[in-house]
Amino acid sequence: MTRLKSFNTSGICSPARHYMLPPLSRAPEAEGLIEAGRSFVIRAPWGYGKTTFLDALTDKINSEGRYWALHCDLSPLAGVADPRKAMIRISFQLDLALRLSEAEPLRGLAGSAESLRETAEPGGKLLAVLSAVCRGLDRELVLFFDGADCLEPVPLAVFLSRMRDGRVRKEAAPESAFPRSLAYAGLSDVRDVLARSHPAPSGLWMTGPFDKGHPTLALRPFTLDEVRLLFAQLAESEGQEFTEAAVERAWRWTRGHPWLVSALAGKAAAESLRYGGGSAVSAADMDRAALSVIRMEGGLLGELRLRLKEPALRRVMEAVICGAAGFPYGVKASDVLLARDLGLLTGPGADAPVIPPAVPADPAAPPAPDRPGAPAEAGAPCGPEGQASPEGGQAGREGQEAPAGAVFPANPVFLEIIVSGLSPAIPAEPSGPGGGEPSGGPGLSGVLKGFQAFWAASCGRFYSKNYVESLISISFARALSAAGEESGTGALGLGEARTGAIKAGLMCLTDGAMAFLVLFAFLRRELRCAEGALALEAGLGKLRAEASATVQGRAWPLAMTLKGALDPEAGVALLLESMSGSGAPEGWLAVFDQNPDRPMEEKMTWETRPIAGKTVHIVGC
Repeated sequence: MTRLKSFNTSGICSPARHYMLPPLSRAPEAEGLIEAGRSFVIRAPWGYGKTTFLDALTDKINSEGRYWALHCDLSPLAGVADPRKAMIRISFQLDLALRLSEAEPLRGLAGSAESLRETAEPGGKLLAVLSAVCRGLDRELVLFFDGADCLEPVPLAVFLSRMRDGRVRKEAAPESAFPRSLAYAGLSDVRDVLARSHPAPSGLWMTGPFDKGHPTLALRPFTLDEVRLLFAQLAESEGQEFTEAAVERAWRWTRGHPWLVSALAGKAAAESLRYGGGSAVSAADMDRAALSVIRMEGGLLGELRLRLKEPALRRVMEAVICGAAGFPYGVKASDVLLARDLGLLTGPGADAPVIPPAVPADPAAPPAPDRPGAPAEAGAPCGPEGQASPEGGQAGREGQEAPAGAVFPANPVFLEIIVSGLSPAIPAEPSGPGGGEPSGGPGLSGVLKGFQAFWAASCGRFYSKNYVESLISISFARALSAAGEESGTGALGLGEARTGAIKAGLMCLTDGAMAFLVLFAFLRRELRCAEGALALEAGLGKLRAEASATVQGRAWPLAMTLKGALDPEAGVALLLESMSGSGAPEGWLAVFDQNPDRPMEEKMTWETRPIAGKTVHIVGC
C-alpha cells in the first residue's frame, strides 16, 4: 500500500508530505517576543521539532510583510574549537542561509561573507557582515540560530559576546543596522552550555545578548487531544482509523514526545495491516509498535543509548532507577539538566535539581534522605500528573501534582531505553523449561524463586569490588574534587573519614541500582520465554522501583526496594495500592539486603501474607 503521506521521524516536517500538527502552537510566546524586539532561547530535546518550528516561524514572518526572517543552521560547527575559525564558519553559514532563503531580497544579499577569508578579527567582521545584510533590507531582520548549543564553549562565548555588542548598539539606537530579534535554538540553553564548561560564571563566559528578563522557551510535548488530532489525519486521508484505546496507549507510551508519537503511529498502522486487523489500529497494534520502536538501534534512540554510556549521566540514571531519596555525591546539577535536555527525565527536580553538599555533615555517614527538596513522604508519587504505564499502573495519581524535587523518566519508552542501557549482561538462555513455564514454577512466584537461586549464585559477579568501583570511579573523583573546593582544603586534605563517607554513599547507590537492573534483566529473560510483557516505573524519591508483568492477560504487580530504605509495612501498603489500581489479587515485594556481612542464604527469605482478600509475597534477596 502506497501512503499519500507519512508520519515523519527524519528531518523537517512538511505539510505536503507528512502528517503533522501546526508547529507554532507549541511556543506561541515567540511571536510576542519578536514583536517586542527581544532576544530569547528556544530549547527542546531531540525529536521535538525545533527545526520544523523555526522553518514555520520564518515562513510566517516573511509572508506577513512586516519583517524579514532568516533561519541559520550552526550545527555543522560542532567540534570547531578555534574561535577564529568558528567565526568564519558562522559567517559562511549565514551566507548559505541567505542563498537558500525562499525570500528573494534575502537571496540577493548572499556573498557578504566572502571577504572574511583574510580578516584578522573574524568576530568583528561577523558584526560587519550582519550590519551589511540589515542595511540591504527594506525591513528589520529577525535571525534564528539553530543548533547554537553545538558550538564549543570558547567559540560560543566569543560569538555571544559579539552578538551582545550588536544588541547593545541596537538598544541604544534602534535605527542601527542589526537584527531586530535574535533567537538561539538547541538541545540546551546556551547559557547552560557555558555554565557546564566554566562553573565560575564571570567575564567572557557568561556574556551574551541576555539579561534575567530574556526568557527560554521550551517546546512542549503533544497533549492527548493533539495526539488524537494527529492520528485522525490518517483516517481522513486514507481511511485507516485509530481506536480510542490505541490513541490512549500511544499517549501512555510516549507522554506526547513528538518523535515517539510519529514513530509509534507509523509502526502501529503497519502492524494493523500486517496482523489483519482491518482498517482500525488497535491498542495491541500500538503495543507491538512500541516494542518494535524500543528495539530500534539507530536514529534518536541510538543517540540516547550512546549518551547513557557517559559516567555522569549513568550516575543520574542510577539514582532515578532505584528511587533514591535524592541525588548522591558526585552528581552535579548540570548533569541532571543535561539528562533533562536530552529528553530522558522530567519533573520539578529535573528543572531545578537539588544536589546535596559535597562534604557530609557527619563524616561517619552520608546525610539522611530527608534533605530539603526531596519528597517529604517516603514513597510519595513522583510521576507526572496521571502518568500511567502501558499496562495501566500509575507512577503518579490522576490529578495529583508531583512533589517538588521529583524526577522521573520522561516516558515509558525512554525508561526502557535507560534500563536496557544500564543493565548488565546475564546469561541469554532462559533458566525455565520450554513451553513458557518459569524456572521456579508457574506465575511470578516461580520467576522470583528462580531469581533468588540465580542471585544467590551470581550476585558476587555483579557486586565484585572491581566491577562496582569501575562504575563509580569517575563520580568518586568528581565528588572528591567538589568536596575539596567546598572545604577549601583540596581533595587530598579531606581526610579518610570524609573520603570514606563519600565513597560509601556512591557504593550504596550503585549497588542498589545494580540489584534492580539485574532483576529487570532477569524478568525480561524469563517473560520472553513465557511470552509475557514487562512495564516499568521508577522515579527519584520513591525509594522503590516497580514493574507490572503481564502473561496471557494476567497482571503481576511487583515492587522492589532496598532493605532499610523503605519501611516494610509502607512497602506493602504501596504494593496493595498498586494492586487495587490494576485489580490484581496477588502482588510481590522484592527486598534487597545490602549488608555484606550477612550470609547469602539468610537473605533469601519468602513470606506470604493474606491481606483484605489479596495475597502479598515479601521476597528477600
